[in-house]
Amino acid sequence: MVRHQGKGTFISRSRKDKLVRLSDNEVFSDNQQEDRVEVLKLQENNKPDILERLGLPKYDSYYYIERLRLIGDKPFMLHRSFIPAKFINRNLAKDPNNYHSIYETLQKDKQLYLFDEPFTETDTIIQADDKISQRLNIAKDYPVVRQVKKTILSATGEVVELVIGYKRCDYFSLSFSSTDYPEV
Repeated sequence: MVRHQGKGTFISRSRKDKLVRLSDNEVFSDNQQEDRVEVLKLQENNKPDILERLGLPKYDSYYYIERLRLIGDKPFMLHRSFIPAKFINRNLAKDPNNYHSIYETLQKDKQLYLFDEPFTETDTIIQADDKISQRLNIAKDYPVVRQVKKTILSATGEVVELVIGYKRCDYFSLSFSSTDYPEV
């Protein structure tokens, strides 16, 4: 509550910069089938706009890894990951399936525990374009959640991953609670 003399008493309800507990809820089918991942593409690239977003010099490169998450045969999430080449094992990259779980592979190969590293993520609702709708097997302009996440290494500040994901909105659910709310 904020009181201003001559103006009144106001209730402030600011949510900016408030520490909260966040849970990304996995919304799967009623019979709780396991999700699976297909690696659609794994290739080395050096597009200047992505190099810049990764904080890499113009002469460097990164790997583009496109993956599709499915429940049964139904795709629900498309991941487009950009990872600096120095973090990718070229021998492992010969078989794209080695990167069906990027975090698991980087943990085993490079001893990087990306789940514990600092990140920022922004989620927005957009309409699917032709490529996204084709991959997710949905109508063009169907709403999807665009998730842009950048992970850095706490030791060096280097960007280790930029991932742009597209999730069907019927598979998206988030829960927020204040840090002082009792966990169930």
